[in-house]
Amino acid sequence: MSFRENRTDYNPLKKENGVKRKRILFTLGSLEEGGAERVVINLLRHLDRSKFELHLAVVHYFGFFIEALPEDIIIHDLKARRVRKSFLPFIRLFRRLKPDVIFSTLGYLNLAVILLKPVIPHHTRIIVRETSVATENLRDVPYSRLWKWLYRGLYNRADNIVCLCDWMSQDLIEHFGVDPKRIIRIFNPVDMEEVRLLADQGENPFSSYGEGPHLVAVGRLVSAKGFDRLIRAFQTLSARKPKARLWILGKGELENQLKELINGLDLKEKVFLAGFQKNPFLWLKHADLFVLSSLFEGLPNTLLEALACDCPVVALRHSGGTEEMLGMLGLDDRFVDSLDSWPEAWWERPLYKISDLLINNFGRVKITKEYENLFLRVSK
Repeated sequence: MSFRENRTDYNPLKKENGVKRKRILFTLGSLEEGGAERVVINLLRHLDRSKFELHLAVVHYFGFFIEALPEDIIIHDLKARRVRKSFLPFIRLFRRLKPDVIFSTLGYLNLAVILLKPVIPHHTRIIVRETSVATENLRDVPYSRLWKWLYRGLYNRADNIVCLCDWMSQDLIEHFGVDPKRIIRIFNPVDMEEVRLLADQGENPFSSYGEGPHLVAVGRLVSAKGFDRLIRAFQTLSARKPKARLWILGKGELENQLKELINGLDLKEKVFLAGFQKNPFLWLKHADLFVLSSLFEGLPNTLLEALACDCPVVALRHSGGTEEMLGMLGLDDRFVDSLDSWPEAWWERPLYKISDLLINNFGRVKITKEYENLFLRVSK
């Protein structure tokens, strides 16, 4: 259960200016580094405290983002380690807390929360946030047919489904029969001020590795990120630019497999698996190019953050919201069918107007306001 509820300044019935705040319960599987976790942390940090009383339920309380949690939110550690063991703790929490809104992100946790709807207080509204392209994400997972059946049977029981792009919305409608009226599109936010502040904290990580160019990719070392095809494409660039270096930031199950590929292509001195980095923005600021090689993406946070660091970007064509996002930023030419050519134009840094377009379309203030409006609307 919660370890912040005994604080003397916590009053669950506290009102601001005579108005009772809406009680919002966020849920996460853990606080490990990830795009969905980062979005939740940003919302917890910036939602209006005069309107909302914020709670966070964590199935397994561990991970990098613990230190980033705001001090004034109420945390509920379910001590379950796995979602399938969290049902009873969730039921007890829902009944005791009686939240106005439960906000869940990540598919497996979304389904668990929706399954519990019959025992959730009647007034509580459920909002789930889908983080990826469901048909692609469920294609090769164990028991994929069961997962697809659960999506079809359960998602329409949520009060709203937040999708990160139009592609994701259409995917849920066409392949899982989700009611379009339940879907709302809200982009991922990028906090320009924080990203740029962190990007200035430290020395150039490439300073001891030659003039480059230095390429950076960021993400979990899993098949969906397509790092194997990036490494193979980099071999072509390396033949043309012998001083080029590729840095992949992240950790994951394919680390050994990717190392074998790097060694097999004789790129051990040119391609580096740099592991998890607490401050990837420092790397993005000094990189000569950010490369997105994913097989599919909902809406890639790392690409937004690279642009916020004024880093040139290129994305290998894939399903999801990347093309939509780049089009809104006037960067259609950075969504490409192949990485083999490596034209000089890719190394050109974004024009100043990109910052304004980022803020206007994906800025933290704008996106936070959209979530505030959604929470207030559904909990009337």
